[in-house]
Amino acid sequence: MMKKILMMLLAVSFFHASVNYAALHLKIEDMTNGGAAVMVADNDGNDLDTDAGAILSLINSASIKVTTVGTSKPLGANSNLVASLDLNNVVVTSTSAVDLRISLTDTDFQLNPSEGSLIAGVGGTLGGASTAQFDYYYNTSNGEFDTVGAATVSTGTFANGPFSGSVGISGLTDLDNPFSLTQVANLSVAANEIISYDSDLRVVPEPSVLFLLGMGLLGFVGARGRMS
Repeated sequence: MMKKILMMLLAVSFFHASVNYAALHLKIEDMTNGGAAVMVADNDGNDLDTDAGAILSLINSASIKVTTVGTSKPLGANSNLVASLDLNNVVVTSTSAVDLRISLTDTDFQLNPSEGSLIAGVGGTLGGASTAQFDYYYNTSNGEFDTVGAATVSTGTFANGPFSGSVGISGLTDLDNPFSLTQVANLSVAANEIISYDSDLRVVPEPSVLFLLGMGLLGFVGARGRMS
């Protein structure tokens, strides 16, 4: 099925000056046909965006269309959002029913202070028979796509029209040592229906008031997804 992708236009935002942008990877897996995958890495042969921390890829095929648009820039010194992994304006359509998994990951985050909170938000629209599940991971293993033993938050399963959600966990430790962030979307796309969404993952420092601030900010992201 992955050989039948009509177009994949992917722009991935990843914001933090200390991260190893070369480790930024996007993976799209066709779970209907045994997990066949398309991989795009920052500045590899499939990446048409030369900027560090952004992926732009175009792949032609026949029945599935996946598009995303995003931007990449470092967070300022006074920002309360000290690490960010975003995949925004994603649109998926297919002429036949298909299950897709879209994953985004990067490694070598290393932040100060050493404690913080993980927050995530998503918002978008689903066709009436399509569903979507979003999960977000922080792992001190510092491995790409490493979700085993990771700290995990999930927004739940969505269906039937507009959706949004924001979740988080506090008490993350060892942020001053290298760690990875990963977000995973499991999408069940009904034939001739559309899934569109914005998905943002953040690490914010303690104290907890910043965690609450981040949740509010990601609530705004969800609202933007509903209006798009």
